[in-house]
Parts: sequence; C-alpha cells; structure tokens
Amino acid sequence: MILSDIEIKKRILSGEIGIEPFLSDNLSPNGIDLRIGDKIVDMSNELEYSMDEGFMSRPDTFYLISTAERITLPLNVVGLIFLRSTWARMGLLIPPTVVDAGYSGVLSLIIRMGPRPIKLEKGLKVWHFLMQESYESTGYRGKYQNSDGLKRAIL
Repeated sequence: MILSDIEIKKRILSGEIGIEPFLSDNLSPNGIDLRIGDKIVDMSNELEYSMDEGFMSRPDTFYLISTAERITLPLNVVGLIFLRSTWARMGLLIPPTVVDAGYSGVLSLIIRMGPRPIKLEKGLKVWHFLMQESYESTGYRGKYQNSDGLKRAIL
C-alpha cells in the first residue's frame, strides 16, 4: 500500500518516519517532495560545488546531488524516488531509486540534465518520494547508512 499524505504526516508526527526538516507544504496526495541540498558533483569531471549560490548545469551531464532532507524509514516502509513531472517535462532523467526499509541519512541522487542549461538552486523541489508499506525486513545496513551529506560511490 502506498502511503497517502495524511498517513505520511501522521507517521512523521508520531516519529515512526523521519523527514527532517519536515515541511508540510511539500506533501502531495501520495508522497512528499524532496529538495536540493548543499552539494552537487559534476560526474563528468568529479568536481564538487556548493549550492549556496546556485549552480548552472550543463546539458546532457550527470550530477550527483544531496537532498536537503534527512530520511529515516522504519523496517516496514520502503521509499521510491521519482522525478517531479515539471523537471521531466524539461527533459531531465533519473534512474530508478529505492530507499530501503531501515535507511537513515541524507540521500545522494543522480540526475541527468536535459538538452539545455538549467539553474539549480538549494531548496528547489526536484524529487517526489513515495513510501509504501512492506513486510518488516532486517533493514538497510549498507555503506551509505547514516550519510550526513553528499556521498559519492564507494566500491
């Protein structure tokens, strides 16, 4: 079952799900929007940039971007990340992304820019985060657990 806005808010307020900071304006009927955080990495040259003053993207380039929100999921909720439709209509793409039950931390997400430059700014709503109930799992125990900011791939 996909969690509705009412259920998400109820679980956040009870402390079962953590989204910090939680902005109720980011809720939509079936999820919550996630925003651009502090850092961005241009994957073509591995240069990292601060988002304090925004960033002008290059067309057809992959970027790794941190979210402004820290996510904490219980052992019976799985998250799915989608691109908000406004960004998809501009030609941006993201790979399928699952946030495992039991994960806690800031997310680092890949995005491929469309055919024209776009100014990206800290706080822009880019991703739509859906949560669905699942059978209880052992929980995520991977290398990105408790990420406190942008994390590049660890092999």
